Amino acid sequence: MDLFFFDGEPVDHKLRVLVRLDIDSTSAVVNVTGCLTGNNCKALFPVIRRAGAFAGGLAVAVDLSEAEHIDGPGLERLRQFCTGELNGEPAPEEVAVIAPAGLPQCPALMIGDPAMGVAA
Repeated sequence: MDLFFFDGEPVDHKLRVLVRLDIDSTSAVVNVTGCLTGNNCKALFPVIRRAGAFAGGLAVAVDLSEAEHIDGPGLERLRQFCTGELNGEPAPEEVAVIAPAGLPQCPALMIGDPAMGVAA
């Protein structure tokens, strides 16, 4: 469990993932719709490897475009894993990371923040 604290209360950053395999076009898409953080991104590594190994080797796209929250360290660590730059982690065969230009902030942390336009 990935817990952070906001106003003294724990915030649970859950990683939600859906894997879509398209055997005909030899590709797999790992859709992330939860929170990607530096602590929980390592849970994606075996998912990416398994998706790529399915049916003899599929190209994998990790799609973060619908993620609720992406923190910079989590995205950086994911990219390092995908390019083989992360120590102790072998690089997957063919992986692309699709991320939004602006990293979405955690909705749980925006509640009650007048600058974000959200009422408490």
